Amino acid sequence: MFGLIIWVWRVTGKPRLRPPTLEKLSTNEPTSAVPQRATTPNLFAHDAVANASTADTTTMPEEQFWAEALVEFDGKSRRPGLWAKAFSEAQGSEAVAKATYLKVRAGELRNEHQEDVAAKNRKERDEARRAELAQLSEEQRAYELSPKGRCPNCKMVIPLASKECTKCFAMFTDDGWKVLPLENT
Repeated sequence: MFGLIIWVWRVTGKPRLRPPTLEKLSTNEPTSAVPQRATTPNLFAHDAVANASTADTTTMPEEQFWAEALVEFDGKSRRPGLWAKAFSEAQGSEAVAKATYLKVRAGELRNEHQEDVAAKNRKERDEARRAELAQLSEEQRAYELSPKGRCPNCKMVIPLASKECTKCFAMFTDDGWKVLPLENT
């Protein structure tokens, strides 16, 4: 008990007061004279703040994945292979197997959701790129769509089939300098 009082004192900065007894409450003293119990800090508040700051508006809350996994488990759509694996790993303990199943399935649902969000973002990016290319002239569009490389002399990005760098005027030939292909195109 003494250790708890010191811990509360360190965390809150004040000693923990004992809660009022029934005798003290039955007297006609004003309630402000009755010592109040010190409030304990919310030890999980930092988690909520961290999660709120990193939460993406396009992602589902973690709890929804678990809820969906639980509905699936309790319903007829339970995956028999995953259930058998979880039951086997739990060595026949049904409660442990259920927890394992829910954990694995919630993780799978989270990954599926993240893949869906990534695919949606790629599709939107591709549509924006197509709209951008549609507004360019034919010559500009051909330049944008051509494979690119870097000049070995000045490192400027130029078309891979260039014969000369437009910045430093380096010449590219079959037996001399060559445009270095970009690695992530």
